[in-house]
Amino acid sequence: MKEFDDQKIQKLIEEQFMGEPMLSSTDPKDKEVYKQLFEILGEEPSLTIPLDFSGKVTARISVRQARAGDVRFYLFLLLICLLGFGIGFILLRLADREFSMQLAAVFMQYKFIWLSGLFLLFIVQYLDFTIKRPTIKI
Repeated sequence: MKEFDDQKIQKLIEEQFMGEPMLSSTDPKDKEVYKQLFEILGEEPSLTIPLDFSGKVTARISVRQARAGDVRFYLFLLLICLLGFGIGFILLRLADREFSMQLAAVFMQYKFIWLSGLFLLFIVQYLDFTIKRPTIKI
């Protein structure tokens, strides 16, 4: 196929519309290729993307990042609470061994209530996380 720059292609298009062919009769393959090229370029794309597609994708990414940040925050808060309770119990044990043992016995006596309350707290947080989260449909 011959090399054409933009000006030659434009001249070719204009001359074909004027009825004066620029390509010689010895180039039937070139004529067919250019005819197919202009037919393909004239067609509309088969797949259309909504105008707000990029905005929706960006919003979805920011929502996912925010949710990941929320999960990290809650895990960090849980870690801090567990460390606080652990350090507090160790300090209490160093200060008053008898009282710390009585406190541990009370916690063990009502362990199902404590565990149920903790489980309920996690269920509420999970439902808040899944139900209230913003959904963006693409």
